[in-house]
Amino acid sequence: MPRYKTFVQAGGGMSAADLNALQDDLMSDAWRTIVDASGTWASAAVASTFPLRTDGGTMVAIASAQTGGSKAFHLDPTTNYAVTNRTIQCRVVGRVATSAVLTGINLTFGLYPLSSTAAHIWTAGAVVTGSQPAVFTAQALNTMAAAYSAAFTMPATGHYFLGVLTSATMVAAAWPFVWAALQVRTVT
Repeated sequence: MPRYKTFVQAGGGMSAADLNALQDDLMSDAWRTIVDASGTWASAAVASTFPLRTDGGTMVAIASAQTGGSKAFHLDPTTNYAVTNRTIQCRVVGRVATSAVLTGINLTFGLYPLSSTAAHIWTAGAVVTGSQPAVFTAQALNTMAAAYSAAFTMPATGHYFLGVLTSATMVAAAWPFVWAALQVRTVT
């Protein structure tokens, strides 16, 4: 249950300590989505990592030139999300909506560091430890499913993207729609 305080200072103002305590109370415990992205495939996807997009459009494999909708973002745990005396935690939420054709593959979401973007071809580092929810295996036809990663420490400052790893070449015309979100919270 949240705690409620009354902040009373001489003259009715709030001290810096009162503001910090209020910020701590407001920023704690609840998961907040800070980035979301989605996408689908226009043809049978090969086994690869696919960056999700801002517009939900057609994704292309990491080794291919990325188009304008591919979503990369900057994380900086020291400035954007820091709350005094709290630890920043993250989790990745992955969701899949299947069509009337089975994919024949496994889908695994994750948070990936982006190490370079030469000629619009992204180079990704290894998936951030702990950022992968349960693997979506043999999804039923015409269904939706969601999975959450365990809480993990926000990674170092840098550029990242939410991606989905395909385990093999997808069955033609399967083309599921996928969404992912990066969520944060602060805990004591």
